[in-house]
Amino acid sequence: MSQPDKQPHDIPDEQELLRLFSTLDPPSVEPDLGRFRAGVLARLAQRQADYSRFAWLRRTLRPLWAVVDMPSGREHPHLNFVELSVVIIVLGLMAAIVMPRVVGETDRARYEQAKVQMRILADALRRYKLDNGSYPSTEQGLDALVRRPSVGVLPRSWPEGGYLNATHVPTDPWGKHYIYSAPGQHSPEYDLKSLGADGLEGGAGYNTDLESWRLP
Repeated sequence: MSQPDKQPHDIPDEQELLRLFSTLDPPSVEPDLGRFRAGVLARLAQRQADYSRFAWLRRTLRPLWAVVDMPSGREHPHLNFVELSVVIIVLGLMAAIVMPRVVGETDRARYEQAKVQMRILADALRRYKLDNGSYPSTEQGLDALVRRPSVGVLPRSWPEGGYLNATHVPTDPWGKHYIYSAPGQHSPEYDLKSLGADGLEGGAGYNTDLESWRLP
């Protein structure tokens, strides 16, 4: 018996992809493979965020079509006043239900995307250390992953194109810069964090800071 076709939206989750790419653990002499892995992870994170944000919307709105697509024997099947009133009421109710869900799904998707981005940055930092013997300093910052440092201890081996599949270091999903320091206060290697949805220290829920030393 043939296996059923995999649906386009059956995207492997983050843990599955990270487990898959763990077999590709590139040595320092293969920077292109490392950048390829970072690029694929970034694209997957965006696909997961989009899917989590909108996949349920069609299911939620499906009952509305039963109201709008009412059978009519009129020659010109326009909605009359009563039917139009029903549609407006249903739309108002659906908006009251859908909007909080949209906001909640968006926050959750962004929070998960930030975790994936931080793992990508951690992987790039690890490869930087393999090539150069140390992590970028606080002064050099995360820019050392996309531009060859010109201050501090200069890298002895910096690959063409850098360590990320990008020309600049990505901001977190809320548009803020990741905070980096090396050596770190919480880790002897480095500290990397995002301040979450509110952009402030501390917080709860999706406002909670994401910190490299606490990520699994």
